[in-house]
Amino acid sequence: PYPLLPFGADWDVAAGLAALREAGAVSLVLVADPILGCPDPGRFDRARPFKRHHLVLGGPGDYAPSPHHRAELRRAARRCTVAELPAAAALADWARLQAGFAARKGFAGSARSLDADHAQALLPLGLRVFAARDATRTIAMALWLHPGRFAWLQLAAGDAAGRAAAAGEAVG
Repeated sequence: PYPLLPFGADWDVAAGLAALREAGAVSLVLVADPILGCPDPGRFDRARPFKRHHLVLGGPGDYAPSPHHRAELRRAARRCTVAELPAAAALADWARLQAGFAARKGFAGSARSLDADHAQALLPLGLRVFAARDATRTIAMALWLHPGRFAWLQLAAGDAAGRAAAAGEAVG
């Protein structure tokens, strides 16, 4: 499953599972986020580690991109501008970019529909949206979660113009 599922601090896992059963779900597979992990993992029949996640913690000035990444950031700076957008106002552009990304990658099932409804569900978890624009439109976007002390990239997508401009490097 993709993306990671960040559990809200006050989520009632038992009630959520009951609602899924009532809606007809017979199984659930998810990858819990390493920062906002499941508050009640004992509610699941089976739970196992999926993979290790690495967090980069540091202060201002600690970031040291590779030479390749610096070149991509310079290219993006020449071809697009980046700004944070009000999350709720960015959902239509997000849906357009994500749909194009999913089609290009050949995603199927639920991975194909990480659209505006998905992003809307992330709003209460501290969703922040950064968009790269060329002269006329949004060409790449990244959804970041910032529920407290930490921030991390949740999802990113861009179109052909965004890829050509290295806009994904600038927003993600």
